Amino acid sequence: MICVECGSLKIENRELKLCGTCNKFRRKVDMVKLPEDPKPIAKVSDVQSKLLQKYAQLKKKFMLNRWCAYHGKPCLPTDIHHSAGRVGVDENGVPMLLATQYFVPVCRIAHQYIEEHPKWAKENGFSENRLLSKASKEEEI
Repeated sequence: MICVECGSLKIENRELKLCGTCNKFRRKVDMVKLPEDPKPIAKVSDVQSKLLQKYAQLKKKFMLNRWCAYHGKPCLPTDIHHSAGRVGVDENGVPMLLATQYFVPVCRIAHQYIEEHPKWAKENGFSENRLLSKASKEEEI
């Protein structure tokens, strides 16, 4: 008989048709335990999940007795547009996600329009330019 793996004539395991070297390697491979499936990576960090919980409470309070800033009185808002963005912190150290001075209550249609037309939104006061520094913003005023 000939070894199936390497072609050696000295067969040790007749069932698998392997020589001593190949049989030893096969036993080592069989002994190796594969690691268990690791815990999946969280979609949201612990810090962000706490911020989102606070944001949900703020949003609920903020939306009470408000009208859509784009359409006016007959339209009820469903979204909050963050005019200065949601990332970072404001001048008081409050996360931008929770900075209510930058909240604009709008309906879904208006929010989509504002997001798709950034130039128009900046001209009409629905968005602020996030790329300008604080000094250049003060010069504009």
